[in-house]
Amino acid sequence: MYTNQEVINAVYAAAEALSLSSGWALLAKAGLTHLVRDRQGPYAGPAIDDIDTLSSEERGQISAALPPPPPTFAPRPLLGKGFFIWWVSECEGGGPQQIASAAQAAGLTHVLIKIAHGPSPYRYNILLTDDRVAPLVAALRAIPDFQVWGWQYTFGEEPEAEARVAVDLVKQYKLDGFVINAEREYKRDDIRPNAARYTAELHRQLEDAQLDNLPVALSSYRYPQWHSDFPWQPFLDVCGIMMPQVYWVSRSNPDPVGNLQTCLLQYQDLGWTGPIVPTGAAYDEWQYASDGTKWLWSTTANQITQFLPAAKAAGLEAVNFWSWQHAGIERWQAVADFQW
Repeated sequence: MYTNQEVINAVYAAAEALSLSSGWALLAKAGLTHLVRDRQGPYAGPAIDDIDTLSSEERGQISAALPPPPPTFAPRPLLGKGFFIWWVSECEGGGPQQIASAAQAAGLTHVLIKIAHGPSPYRYNILLTDDRVAPLVAALRAIPDFQVWGWQYTFGEEPEAEARVAVDLVKQYKLDGFVINAEREYKRDDIRPNAARYTAELHRQLEDAQLDNLPVALSSYRYPQWHSDFPWQPFLDVCGIMMPQVYWVSRSNPDPVGNLQTCLLQYQDLGWTGPIVPTGAAYDEWQYASDGTKWLWSTTANQITQFLPAAKAAGLEAVNFWSWQHAGIERWQAVADFQW
């Protein structure tokens, strides 16, 4: 809970309050002089009230001088409509207030901002190195009852480092939740075991930060049965929400409702009984047929208007869309027009 330096500071403050001649002498009396060897390390000594070499008055003064514990994080349920944000600069010109105004006008309840790419923060304008996430979070906070989440694409090559940077950024921005975006890299034989290392370190870091009840979600494949080589269980163990990517990719018969229904059944077969917040498609991408021909798959506003009521009718409490920068006017309007 405390760093060694915070305990040292409290001891010196107590010595001054008690009109003692030396803070160092009080530190020595407490048997804590070794703390100066690692001032920024976590305090691992006895509770102040358990140090019997100190008088009750000294213990009381030291305890009173310690910084107050951080407030307990109180998670809120995720409800309504949201969008993933990949490149802040490509959303409403990158202006925080413009993004916040557009989110509020569309009736959005949350956004999910990319904050980490593997073990590295993902928040800067490459040319100017200014943090684009911080001012956006601040602008979105002004919307009543709005939630700001962060997401990380994890590759699994440096699992502990990836987990640490994720939690550091969640703390820095005081986010309402965190999304793990894990996909094909974890199907590799050399990376698959690292899922357990990543999730274990993420859990440990969240506990140390007193964020063990922070909502954590997994953004991955829509049909688990098609991806049996993906290490589902470690992610299921650490996540309280599934955010499957329900992208109704089809050249001849795109079916957003059928994709959603099949997705929900397959997660049920996987043993998942927690909340599901599906991510619908609001983007285009080039696809390749088995014969090598190339074609553009493009979602339509009409497909979105089918997807949204189907999600609500299935009893789901929230949906997301990928992604803000790709949506365009008609698809954005389809999301905005639907009253959740």
